[in-house]
Amino acid sequence: MLETVQCVILARDIEIEKSRFDVKQIEYFVLAKLATKVDTIREICASNHINILWISSKHDLAKAVDKWPIVSAIAILDYRGAEDAYSEAMHTLTNFMACCRIVEHTDQPSLLA
Repeated sequence: MLETVQCVILARDIEIEKSRFDVKQIEYFVLAKLATKVDTIREICASNHINILWISSKHDLAKAVDKWPIVSAIAILDYRGAEDAYSEAMHTLTNFMACCRIVEHTDQPSLLA
């Protein structure tokens, strides 16, 4: 299945909803497991050259795919019929990453160069 993934969309506000169990140790454990899963998704995407797009919230992602109430992540397997939207999203991602490299000075060996 991983071979067919073209892109992954993640909500920026991925978190665990508060449950009845408000014990700090359990809450920390659950949040740590979720963070590990998100990190794993990011690592898999990076190692397989799969683009990750971020959307502002789970609610916005749910609206975009007409689901209710929330969606945290989506893997796009086939974007046929939405090539223009996909190309625009990839263009925006490329521009954003270029800006990040400029801000973080990753393209120059020294700030004084």
